Amino acid sequence: MRDLLAVEEAERLLNRGLELLAQRKFDEVFACFDRGLRIAPQHASLQHHVGFAYEWGYGVQEDRNEAALWFRRAAEQGFAAAQNSLAFAYECGRGLPKDDNQAAFWYRKAADQGDADAQFMLAVMYEEGRGVTHGPEQAVYWFRKSADQGDEGAQLMLGGIYDAGEIVPQDYAQAAYWYLKVADLDGCENIQCRLGHMYENGLGVRRDREQALRWYRKAAGQGDEVARVALAALSKHDPGQTPRDLAGSDL
Repeated sequence: MRDLLAVEEAERLLNRGLELLAQRKFDEVFACFDRGLRIAPQHASLQHHVGFAYEWGYGVQEDRNEAALWFRRAAEQGFAAAQNSLAFAYECGRGLPKDDNQAAFWYRKAADQGDADAQFMLAVMYEEGRGVTHGPEQAVYWFRKSADQGDEGAQLMLGGIYDAGEIVPQDYAQAAYWYLKVADLDGCENIQCRLGHMYENGLGVRRDREQALRWYRKAAGQGDEVARVALAALSKHDPGQTPRDLAGSDL
């Protein structure tokens, strides 16, 4: 009963620390996590968050060496988020010697548990041949694992991979499918422009002039010059409209 109460109190302090973090009351964060660990020293999530506090100086002196120690303690208990953090520390040399082999090892540990961030990073390492044998097929496998969980970076990567057709056979339908997952995000004007081209020419999607215009407009509205040129070209096929009409109020 006493142990159960200790765990409940540790969880309460963990949640309180996360609330303070969300409220940007950074100076109070470490104290909550530290108090929780004094009650439940083996609590992996608290260990990980203490490491996070040391890494960014949230209520404690920033110390990346100390952060890495706490990440390792939680990672060795099988806590996926901490395994991902430890891998990143090895990859970037943050509090640890830079070591791609160790980075890939810990990314794989977390990826096998379904951590989408680790799956993405492991895919990148396979793509680049860092810490693992260069393996484009393995890269696609892990990008897809991450993308299926909604990771936007992985979705963008898969769209580009299927569009280029260098790692896998070119598949415009797959490219369009993954592009559409991320196209409305800020900073994706090049993807919006590409979707405009795909709808204009029926690449992987049904040819649809209105959809082409929609995506060209969105890209042009963010300053994409290729999209502006495409809008001008489409206007030639509709003498009643000018490129400015096609682009709408964004231009």
